[in-house]
Amino acid sequence: LSSRSNEMPASQRQMVVAILLCSLFSWLILPLSTETMKVFVTAYKIPTDAMMSALHVGDRILTDNTAFFRKDPARGDVAVFEYPLDQEKTFIKRVVGLPGDKLELKDGSVYVNGNRMQLFPEVYHYNIEDSEYGKSGQVLNVPDDHYFVLGDYSAHSSDSRSWGFVPKTNMKGKA
Repeated sequence: LSSRSNEMPASQRQMVVAILLCSLFSWLILPLSTETMKVFVTAYKIPTDAMMSALHVGDRILTDNTAFFRKDPARGDVAVFEYPLDQEKTFIKRVVGLPGDKLELKDGSVYVNGNRMQLFPEVYHYNIEDSEYGKSGQVLNVPDDHYFVLGDYSAHSSDSRSWGFVPKTNMKGKA
């Protein structure tokens, strides 16, 4: 008898090594990957109707947390950001004003640099006369590195009309 008869064939040894490596991967690497994924993607549940008809109460969304590192927010983007008055809170709104823009809310429409903005979905934006940022006929200049955001359902939205501009550093991602 040969002593080689007790050895495992090469193909079986490769299979055992592959199984051991997969087990090691699943026990050590995957738990780290789940936490690491939060850097790239975050899940949220919509708590209010401020973004109706695009997003409804209870909808679940994923946010691309790398989007605004690769490219600045664009007009029309639905952005997730830290609320400027309390950065522990996260808000979601539509970007309508970019740095350097001149904005006006007039007759239920948004005018950007003198041109009526076509938003999808088409919504009516109410003026907030007792606000620093939402008065009828008021032209707002969006500061450098800031954005003006509005909820799609403006009658039920706390947005830039109430509390002002969102700093670029507060932008978390694109929904």
